Formats: sequence, structure tokens, C-alpha cells
Amino acid sequence: VYDVAMKEIADLLGRAVERSDVLAIGDGMVTDIKGAADNGFDVLYVSGGIHARDYGDPLRPDPARLIAFLERHGYRPVAIIPRLQ
Repeated sequence: VYDVAMKEIADLLGRAVERSDVLAIGDGMVTDIKGAADNGFDVLYVSGGIHARDYGDPLRPDPARLIAFLERHGYRPVAIIPRLQ
């Protein structure tokens, strides 16, 4: 899906886009975050998504539990937000 998205972006802009210029946004470790990491994209992690119960209150996650969760999965998002609005 990321290859299709990159092609669509290139078609819309009329030029290729570097993967380093893309920010993926997601809440699923084995889907969104893994896919973005596998494709060389930076990631904005939505902590209030499907894994929220793993680290406390969905809108105010426990920082230590959230960091431990991300480290367990081996990902380092460039930023974290509790939800998209």
C-alpha cells in the first residue's frame, strides 16, 4: 500500500517524493508502524489507538509504560500524539 501511495503522491505532484519527506501516521504496531518503518518513513504514533490499554489512560499514557511498549516492539516514532482530531 505504501508503494501505491508513493506513486499517487508522485502523480499528483508531477515528481518523485523522497521517502525521507514522508510522515506516516498510525496506531497499529504490526500494520501502520511496521509498514512505515519497513519503507523508511518517519512515524507519528497515535498512542490513544488500538494499543492504548497497554500503557494506561488513552489520552494520558504513562510515559514509562509507553516507552517500554515501543522498545518491546523495536520502533522509535519521531513523535507521539494521543489522538487525531
